[in-house]
Amino acid sequence: MLSFLVTLIVLVLAGLGALWGLTRGLNRSLVRFGVVVLSAVIAFIMAASLLPTFVSMPIASTGLNPADFGLPNDATVTSLLQSFLVADPTVVQILEVSPTLADFILMLPVALIAEIMFVLFFFVIKLILGFVQIFFNIFLLRKKNHRGYAALVGAVQGVFCALVLLVPIFGLVPMMDQIVTGADAIAAVDENGNKSDIFATIEVLG
Repeated sequence: MLSFLVTLIVLVLAGLGALWGLTRGLNRSLVRFGVVVLSAVIAFIMAASLLPTFVSMPIASTGLNPADFGLPNDATVTSLLQSFLVADPTVVQILEVSPTLADFILMLPVALIAEIMFVLFFFVIKLILGFVQIFFNIFLLRKKNHRGYAALVGAVQGVFCALVLLVPIFGLVPMMDQIVTGADAIAAVDENGNKSDIFATIEVLG
């Protein structure tokens, strides 16, 4: 199901990109593709730079009271995110059965925040650079030429945008695979030969 959804998103955005390429022409399509790639690079740099500061920020500095979440006064955003995660009984069971996975599982909230930050920065920066592109389109790139090549460039841009949208999925799937791999250390069946609840849960997560 997941692979079908990913394929569908890629195909739809590639198709839309090709149509937009036909209407823009080659020069405008190349500029637009450059804007998209540049936005992704800047977004990655910004997310990588700001993430450590954000996750290490004391909860109290955000206006929230750590005591409301059962946390000490010096608790950080990371602590808060992890407290939400371990509030799930299933996660607690996994941590108890396989302590070796604890550090890895507790990384999931921070990893998700990093990927969300990247996607948000990408779209904001792309919007800002889009205004610069409008200037180029109006004053420098009026001619719409080589529409066939432009459609190809647009399709590639669509695939690139699809990959950016799917970053959270691509980032979390390998981590979930690692959790499933770590489940080898957990008893897969109980004394009656039935699949244990906790192992079944990990399989579903994977």
